[in-house]
Amino acid sequence: MSDRRPGAPPASPPLISVCIPAYNRPAELRELLDSIAAQDFSDYEVVICEDDSPERAALRGIAEAYAPEFAGRLRYHENAENLGYDANYRELIRQARGTFCLVMGNDDVLAPGALATVADVVRRTPDVGVVLRTLAYFRGTPADYHTIARYYPDEVRFPAGVASIPYFYRRAGFISGLVFRREDALAAATDRFDGLVYYQLYVVASVLQRRPGVIVPEVLAYYREGAQKAFGTNARERGRFTPGEQNAIPEALRLVEGILGIARGFDAMHGTDLHRRVQRDFARHSLATFVHHGEQSRREYAELYAGLARMGFWRYPAFHVSALAVAALGSRRVRGVQFAVRRRLGYTPSPNGRPPEAEVLRSPALGDRPHLDPVPGSPPTRDHRAGVDRGELAGIAHASSGADPGS
Repeated sequence: MSDRRPGAPPASPPLISVCIPAYNRPAELRELLDSIAAQDFSDYEVVICEDDSPERAALRGIAEAYAPEFAGRLRYHENAENLGYDANYRELIRQARGTFCLVMGNDDVLAPGALATVADVVRRTPDVGVVLRTLAYFRGTPADYHTIARYYPDEVRFPAGVASIPYFYRRAGFISGLVFRREDALAAATDRFDGLVYYQLYVVASVLQRRPGVIVPEVLAYYREGAQKAFGTNARERGRFTPGEQNAIPEALRLVEGILGIARGFDAMHGTDLHRRVQRDFARHSLATFVHHGEQSRREYAELYAGLARMGFWRYPAFHVSALAVAALGSRRVRGVQFAVRRRLGYTPSPNGRPPEAEVLRSPALGDRPHLDPVPGSPPTRDHRAGVDRGELAGIAHASSGADPGS
């Protein structure tokens, strides 16, 4: 492996390591690094793991060009061979030095104030293991974000244990802005799930089994919609995924199989019942999956329904009701109802609610301005209070989303 370290690292480990799995997308990496450099917080480092992509030279040049701006806090590492998404994610954790890792897809953008928000959370809840963010979705520029996925209007603390994991698991499908305690992720490291392109789900489950988690209402990251997925280049991913392919039902089903497979493997390792809990949770939130694929052909829609049913979702009435509702009313009409509800509430209502043992830590007055504008003094161009919870099963079945692997 090649390890290039522009500048000297800080003398003591930082609080946060911003971890970036890099595979191609040099222009987007510049935009991400700009958003990190603009943070109003200094106790952090940036770690980039480049996974032997065709545009390695360009990515290396960007890291070297940005090194002076980060004053020794940027470290760039090149893998000797293409590790694939899961192993590269694990390599990032190994390379990081911070107490917490905040992972960002290399084509996404860190929201203003994100690092200070995370630091405040971990200061007030020093035993926390996972911090789950709110996401904003955009096409083109973050200044014109169109959707916010907010899970609760409050900051909520969930106790350690398997019962809390499903509240994070489905929503951790998108890597950007996810925060976890590095030492616990290192202790749980395994290659058992390589090739499934969802290693972060295993990390989240492992850490939450031991430590509490916090879900925050503030936006910590902007997710770039429409980007072509890059996984499928590594030997363990080939045959399961095709780089660049979007919305194919077979790949969407393989993603869900991998998600359930990680939960099943976690049960085998720890004697838990996570698979049952995750399956039930995903079935209850399957409406968004069918909305996402509702405009495909009837044959493809039936293929999705049958494939998910074979995975055990047929046991849950919500799964069938969701499929029938979208088939009868159409995706656009159902999506319109979803947006209206979320616009009125300011967050995404969930059939699970929150468990009685969860504790509200803070209730910020978000109102019509749910997070800081990307450009100070530049107002949003639309009504951004509506949020579709794209981190639900819909986002996971969306072949370009759940794992934005950078490899």
